Amino acid sequence: MQSSKLTHTLSFRLDIHTGSGDDLQIGCLEARRIRNETNRLDRAGWDWNDIKSTVVDNANHVKNTSQLIVDKALGEIETYHDNHPF
Repeated sequence: MQSSKLTHTLSFRLDIHTGSGDDLQIGCLEARRIRNETNRLDRAGWDWNDIKSTVVDNANHVKNTSQLIVDKALGEIETYHDNHPF
């Protein structure tokens, strides 16, 4: 029997008046790195399940945020492949 993991995502407004603006910049750069790594592994022929687990495990974001970024990237890649058959 397989166990499934359920991830809950909290939605809230980002208050950039607290803390450092650098934190937001670092978060944006990490999100871009996650997206680029997902694309790179897809082009290298990796299985999508392996891509997700590898990229999420190596990310410096909160796990559920990383999962959402990878899911979004894979969805966009799938749409691209559906609309550009080889």
